[in-house]
Amino acid sequence: MYTHINPFTFISILVNVIFVTIFIGIFFFTYGKIVEQQIVKSHAEFIAKELSKDVKLLIPSNVSAGFVDKLIPPNMDSEDAIARKNNSDLLSTSIKVLGSIFIIGMGFVFWYSKKYNLPLKIILIRNIVLLLGVALTEFIFLTIITKNYISFDPNYIKHKILLILKDNFGSSNQYTQYTQYTQLIPALIQNNDLFFNVETAVESK
Repeated sequence: MYTHINPFTFISILVNVIFVTIFIGIFFFTYGKIVEQQIVKSHAEFIAKELSKDVKLLIPSNVSAGFVDKLIPPNMDSEDAIARKNNSDLLSTSIKVLGSIFIIGMGFVFWYSKKYNLPLKIILIRNIVLLLGVALTEFIFLTIITKNYISFDPNYIKHKILLILKDNFGSSNQYTQYTQYTQLIPALIQNNDLFFNVETAVESK
């Protein structure tokens, strides 16, 4: 059965949807972005520390001795430039979309409120108070829970690496290949290939 929604309720819901939509977009590209960067860095450091504990299982001591000091971090300037461009394009598109939603939505709200003589000031104040509650909840949840939640499982990554080694060098006649592979590990690290394989293991989880 169709139930008619009175104009006051309709506009209140519409204003709430507009405010929350705009807030989520702004929150993501401001505080949310900062927290996300911190989360990625902390998780990367956590996994790196966990994997470094077992690196001696992959690299014989006669290979690892001396090569660590010679390692130079790979140049990731081109990748960083691509990421910055993609983020900039995404931000520009988001601003246009959110701006359009706000202008069109609030334009309709003002027109509709005037048509039905609604107390727009009261509606806006109520929704601003509700928005402050939503904002506070999002801030607390992101800061206390999301920021400290560890989603990566280093044991799973170790397990995947061992499975890959077992598949490639499982048989006894492949021991020579394993030895040659361990000799190449410093070069793989240098060329960022080893890190790529670890990232692939994470994504396949």
